[in-house]
Amino acid sequence: MDSTFCCIHPEITANILFNKTSKGGSAWAQEATTTLIYDYAPKVTIGNTGLKYDNTKVANWKNYMHNNEMDGVFSIPKNDTTHVWELNFDHNYLEIHPAADFNIPENCFLIEMVKDKSRPYPIQIELPFLVNHSNGDTLSLDRVYTFDTGMPYDIALMHKAKEMDFFNRKDDAVWIGLDSYHAYYKYHIVNATLFDDFVLDSLRIYTFDRPNAIKSDYLIGQNFLKRFNVFLI
Repeated sequence: MDSTFCCIHPEITANILFNKTSKGGSAWAQEATTTLIYDYAPKVTIGNTGLKYDNTKVANWKNYMHNNEMDGVFSIPKNDTTHVWELNFDHNYLEIHPAADFNIPENCFLIEMVKDKSRPYPIQIELPFLVNHSNGDTLSLDRVYTFDTGMPYDIALMHKAKEMDFFNRKDDAVWIGLDSYHAYYKYHIVNATLFDDFVLDSLRIYTFDRPNAIKSDYLIGQNFLKRFNVFLI
């Protein structure tokens, strides 16, 4: 939770002492920020559905991310197995449905989540992309991707991704500077085909050459999810 939000709504942490402090934050950053950790399980209501989280972490999130417009990071409680979460980033809403009587909408892509015992909490799925570069080169990106709902990009490849050489050889990259970290990253605008017949135009694939704390080599972000109405079942 953003500490500025807690200042506006002091009743959230009123009469509750934080258990400890730690240094942490987003894996995208090379710096850390002080976080207050409250071990009580807060009750959160979304619509008519009550949820329970294990703890609360409070930090100055917007200051840390150098972005006052950022909404923050979203997390589904790991102990929730009775609901279907509907995420619509394009129209900016979240809806929770009871799983018992939920009907899957027609014409959906049904994709099983990938289970990884070493990393049980991130949402991971396998997607087969065929990337079509503007110079005619093609590349298969059939990989396991991690949902990163705090990432505003389409697709991001980390420095260990095997396809980095393909994009590093292209001269059409758009470079972006990170002034606070004295570093750069870049993206390529491509067309891609998903599941052999679903065409995605103007897909931005970001590549990050510098090592960071992210454990996944392949990420899907909010801009990609905006193309779909996503149901997590």
